[in-house]
Amino acid sequence: MRSGCAEVTMASRPVPMTESDRNRPSLIRSKVTPPSLQESVVPRPRVAAVLRELIDDNPVVCVYATAGAGKTTAVLQALDDSPNSIAWLSVDETDAAPGRLLTYLQAALAQAGHDTSEAMSALRAGVPHPEVAGILADTIASLPVTVVLDNAERIASSPDALELVSRLGRYLDE
Repeated sequence: MRSGCAEVTMASRPVPMTESDRNRPSLIRSKVTPPSLQESVVPRPRVAAVLRELIDDNPVVCVYATAGAGKTTAVLQALDDSPNSIAWLSVDETDAAPGRLLTYLQAALAQAGHDTSEAMSALRAGVPHPEVAGILADTIASLPVTVVLDNAERIASSPDALELVSRLGRYLDE
């Protein structure tokens, strides 16, 4: 009786990467997609109207409330019929890293249909993060876009992330 061991080798051809594949960071797409409003949500037209007016009149609007109070829902309702494109970023603790935050801000703006290639080129070239935030702000300053940083309190303990958000707001306000 013969006994033996067979070796199985599977050959696979690597899929060639394009230049855009090499330059595209891996992203969690759901972070840059606004959540859907549930059908069971109770409309709050007065809250939505006040928020809509604030958003229309100010370059930066912060919505503060306790967890579960409905901040995300209120913002979604306020933006429901907005003529602006919506660049949505659901922030989490990992976005405290400035490069990651900028990458996701760029992705949110790209998802909303805006060309942010200049800012991404600057980021890849090693331009300081606060400067890249300024380039992003310049890119969108005259565009009809609303940028939402949902759960921004999750990066509140990061001075670098707060500096980026501050720079973005400052340059948008000029």
